[in-house]
Amino acid sequence: MSIFVGFLAVLVATGGCQQRLLPFATTTGHGYMNAKGEVVVTPNLDAAWESSEGIAIGARDGRYVFFSTNGKELGQARFEHIGSFHQERAVVYNGEKYGFVSPSGQIVIPPTYSRVPCDFADDLACVTVDNKWGYIDRAGVVAIPPRFDTAKPFNDGRAVTVTANTTHIIDREGKPVIDDVEASHGCAEGVCTIKREGVWSFTDLNGRDLYGRHFDDVELYSNGLAGVKIGSKWGYIDRHGVIVIAPKYDLVGSFGEGLAAVQIGKKFGFIDAKGSVVIPFQFQDAAPFCGGVAFVIGVDTAEYVRHDGTNVRPQLNRILKAKMR
Repeated sequence: MSIFVGFLAVLVATGGCQQRLLPFATTTGHGYMNAKGEVVVTPNLDAAWESSEGIAIGARDGRYVFFSTNGKELGQARFEHIGSFHQERAVVYNGEKYGFVSPSGQIVIPPTYSRVPCDFADDLACVTVDNKWGYIDRAGVVAIPPRFDTAKPFNDGRAVTVTANTTHIIDREGKPVIDDVEASHGCAEGVCTIKREGVWSFTDLNGRDLYGRHFDDVELYSNGLAGVKIGSKWGYIDRHGVIVIAPKYDLVGSFGEGLAAVQIGKKFGFIDAKGSVVIPFQFQDAAPFCGGVAFVIGVDTAEYVRHDGTNVRPQLNRILKAKMR
């Protein structure tokens, strides 16, 4: 799946889907609509990107513009690059260093970092100083000094770090709570994923094995289900480690709003928590449902669909009539 799909999976996992604004494009420019197709930002922007946490970021005349869910402009800023909002902080790049801004476009953490590899989650973001990774809090205060070779975002009070090719799962104080791990996808819904001796399993937040069984690969829990790979196929287990959706898929995604994108062959469709097909296999790629819609890619299209598979299209008639007056 694409980087964009991964971004939306993060939104689902961190609860950033509320009141989502959807970018769209016309011959006059880019704008935003809600999940009903109602236009909330007129298509007069030079560019528009996915919203997060109810804040959308567009571009106009060389500046980034921030919008609320009702289309109200919150502020503007000029940077080389800006990321999406996570816990009311967005990464910005001034051409030399990285920092963070608030939804109004004001700098809240000055650009002093060479990189910001992961956004805020659990009130911490990972940053790099002299090629070492550490964590800062939302005020920019160092919470865990940079000493890791790589690190992942916090979730459930746990984060995956690597030092000298050794993987640890640490707590918010930076102390290892799970050691001797070859790899980990992280923790979610009170469960951690770990790889030891070439196989994957699930533990609690302190490293205690949960199910007494191993898999060829696993995914994080979402909506009480986790993807597991057995042989060459993927299925899902519940919170008791019981297989509830048989392994028959080539790829599986996170459950969001009761549905998950899964792949058979070269096509993606959506299933429910019982494994029933809700939206037929027809897409080349598909993101999790988030804010009532899912982003999907077809052969010649990229659009949003509702839970019933119908398309979300911008209702432009009102705008066109206003222009004719």
